[in-house]
Amino acid sequence: MKKFALLGIGGAGCNLLTFISSDKIELKKIAIITDKDSLRSLTTIRDKVIIKSDISDRKSVAKSLETHWFAIKKSIKDSEEICLVAGLGGKTGSFITPELLHQFQSMGKTVWVIVVIPFEFERNKRKQLASETLKLLQQSELLFIFKNENILASISDDDSVLDVFKKANEIIQYTLLNHIMDFRDIKETEHKQGIVNIEYERV
Repeated sequence: MKKFALLGIGGAGCNLLTFISSDKIELKKIAIITDKDSLRSLTTIRDKVIIKSDISDRKSVAKSLETHWFAIKKSIKDSEEICLVAGLGGKTGSFITPELLHQFQSMGKTVWVIVVIPFEFERNKRKQLASETLKLLQQSELLFIFKNENILASISDDDSVLDVFKKANEIIQYTLLNHIMDFRDIKETEHKQGIVNIEYERV
């Protein structure tokens, strides 16, 4: 059975990584973080790569990742399929995710990407950065786009904030694991690149 690697990038990506699990699919989890304090919440993830937090733009990413490539490649060497999981709008997810996609595809890996994009009320700078990053991620095998704004539409009066985000995590896990199973049931030659926009309230 092929191994599937999940790389959580930044705080949002790693939070999702701790939630996703399966007893039917062998998942290798790797956390890519810039904040050492995040280690306390990632005790269930064995492989962690801590990158310097001085990433200021897309040009600085390759240099920051350079010293960590041996550890990253080692962690995914047995995995033919890779999924990058990140929240967009912040520098870590927005800058590192496209670079990892490019590097893994140059290695001949099949790469999927799951991203969560900002709320409408968030700063325009975050929304613009997320929009720019989405364009760079469209070369992935599959790009799953989850909109934070749709979380709000799914809130009922009885839901707490924790309930809402738990539901969002469950939908992301369900979507990912089902697409993995579907992907393995068809021939790769029949599979086409695509973008999947997920509406929380419709899943």
